[in-house]
Amino acid sequence: MLLRYYEPRRNALATWRQVWIGVPRGEVIEFIARRDGPRILIEGGTSATLRLRRSFERIAATEFAWEGRTSTDGGGTWYLEQTINGER
Repeated sequence: MLLRYYEPRRNALATWRQVWIGVPRGEVIEFIARRDGPRILIEGGTSATLRLRRSFERIAATEFAWEGRTSTDGGGTWYLEQTINGER
């Protein structure tokens, strides 16, 4: 399950909050989503060392490119785990 909402306290940064709930394993992961130049970054993690970064690298009227990355050293090194190129 995913809950997404605009964070009015962070209005100056134009961020959104996302809370992902993985019921089968009892996981709850909080993310912050924000614009970073032409892309949208969605960052969070389960600890200070295990960090997750999801990003829409390209969004156009008829297509998009998405990447999923993971870091096990607090964001020092990112490993590409998944890419999705989609059409609308």
